Amino acid sequence: MLKRKDQISEQFTLSPERLKQLALLVDKEVRRRKYFLDPQISITSLCRKVGTNRSYLSQAISFGCGANFCAYINQLRIEEIMCYDKRVLTNEESLYDAALACGFNSRRTFYRAFMHEMGMLPADFVAQYKRLSSI
Repeated sequence: MLKRKDQISEQFTLSPERLKQLALLVDKEVRRRKYFLDPQISITSLCRKVGTNRSYLSQAISFGCGANFCAYINQLRIEEIMCYDKRVLTNEESLYDAALACGFNSRRTFYRAFMHEMGMLPADFVAQYKRLSSI
């Protein structure tokens, strides 16, 4: 007799404690090795790098940061951009160049992720950053 999809997925679900451990381990490794800078990073390639399967990794990321894989990677990329030099953060084109260096493949994806993480468009951020930096 075939198992239903929800019964099969229950077999591969980790306990909350194991999810927490895996989420911390994955986050530590991704940040340390800066895997998020790779524009070609995928959940499958990250599974190979951290030594787990797709189901566990997806659950751990969702449990650990409350986001899916793409949102998690984009969040780390935006955090990396925010660590750049002041000169980069005061120019929209330089900000976009930094986004490309941090693994974003397109302006649209960068703008969408930036808006999600920062609550404003890059141009608005640059204007606000300039204004606050001059005080």
